[in-house]
Amino acid sequence: MNTKKEPTSPKAWELLTLLALCLLATSCNGVTRTVRVTVTGEDGTPIKDADVGVYFLGYDLDKDKEVAGFTSDLGVFSATDKAVLRMETSIAKDGYYKTHSGRLSRTQDHDVTFVLREKRKPIPLYAKSEVLFFPANKEWLGYDFESGDWTAPHGQGKTIDLWFKCDTEKVPYERRYKEGKGSLEIKFKEDEGLLLVEDDYQPLSIMKMPHLAPPTGYQNTFRRFEESYRNKEFRRNTGYFFRTRVRKEGERIVSAHYGKLLKDIRFDPRDMSRKGKPKEFGTTVFTYYFNPTPNDRNLEFDPKHNLLTNL
Repeated sequence: MNTKKEPTSPKAWELLTLLALCLLATSCNGVTRTVRVTVTGEDGTPIKDADVGVYFLGYDLDKDKEVAGFTSDLGVFSATDKAVLRMETSIAKDGYYKTHSGRLSRTQDHDVTFVLREKRKPIPLYAKSEVLFFPANKEWLGYDFESGDWTAPHGQGKTIDLWFKCDTEKVPYERRYKEGKGSLEIKFKEDEGLLLVEDDYQPLSIMKMPHLAPPTGYQNTFRRFEESYRNKEFRRNTGYFFRTRVRKEGERIVSAHYGKLLKDIRFDPRDMSRKGKPKEFGTTVFTYYFNPTPNDRNLEFDPKHNLLTNL
């Protein structure tokens, strides 16, 4: 059987070339798309006169175009233009925290809704983006949010707000930067703990989590297992509230402190120790905000007044 392919005819080549040119022209000139934006408050009420910018992006700044305007009485604004690369939106209004959409594909129209969190009562908090290197393996280590450090004997912290423990496996020295395996555990005292925030988490807002920490629902243990530094268990669109320093009279909680972890907790089980340096058995990374006032569940941070001044 003869399987030899017939050469493509000049006519076919012309059609293929024409098709390629049409696709290129469409890509360069863009396709007309509509982005419909609805803006509401946290209670679902439409927000009128929110300042909305819809960006139709090209392959360079000269081809970017912004269509801007204000939301209607129903909290709606629509923009139509040609999208070469993708679209994005930003929403702002006095008295609210700014938010944006991230990337919107140019392959379709978009009907998107955004919830603006109100600016209520920003307050000073202890805030820190923490990178903790574990100085011991398979050992509970205390951490103090107010000091931003391990407690004795590994740091200067005075009050144990929670304990961390890593359990990592030793890997060959030559592969220590690429491989690792182990678990991270966190525990709190009774009636203290973490509370996952997922459904009400807004990753693209300046104010990602609700203003107030809930009064109940905290779990006093947390565990994560990782087989590499890639953090497959890490969840991007989540955060945690936490409760610590609980004081009770009988069965009744009379005092507690509240805070939040702005994102999920990262854990790297690799042994990153270096010669001549203290031993390190793994790393955990998180960003926290801690309210030093007992029974105050407000966690709306004033970035001009970080109580951790020795960072």
